[in-house]
Amino acid sequence: MIREKLLRRFVAKARESDIEEIDNKLPVKDKGPIHEIWPKVQALYRMIKDPAASWKAKAAAIGALIYLVTPIDAVFDAIPVVGLVDDAAVIIFTVGILAKELKKYMTQTAEELAEIEIRKHNRKIRITLISLIIAAVAA
Repeated sequence: MIREKLLRRFVAKARESDIEEIDNKLPVKDKGPIHEIWPKVQALYRMIKDPAASWKAKAAAIGALIYLVTPIDAVFDAIPVVGLVDDAAVIIFTVGILAKELKKYMTQTAEELAEIEIRKHNRKIRITLISLIIAAVAA
């Protein structure tokens, strides 16, 4: 398929210097079909930043993320809704290939999200307790 050929081309040309382009353009891609797989995108991003990750895995992740941030690919990103579907397919394809290596990065993402939710919950509990204490003192 065209997507796989383009991804292979991006992987073959992947360079550490591509990480800067990914850094600059990735945050605005969390929309449409990409939003649904954003934790996977973040896991790929963590992998390319990890000096301990193998170059082969990093090259595939860089290739997929460059495909995502580059507007010119199999289906142009400017086309509403459909424009990011092929990008999502490439990300999912790459995650499938790198499933074993990505496990630690996916776990890290899940743990960070859980920690954020726990902090939010604890904040609500503190506010509720303080409100109850103030109400009891006022009564």
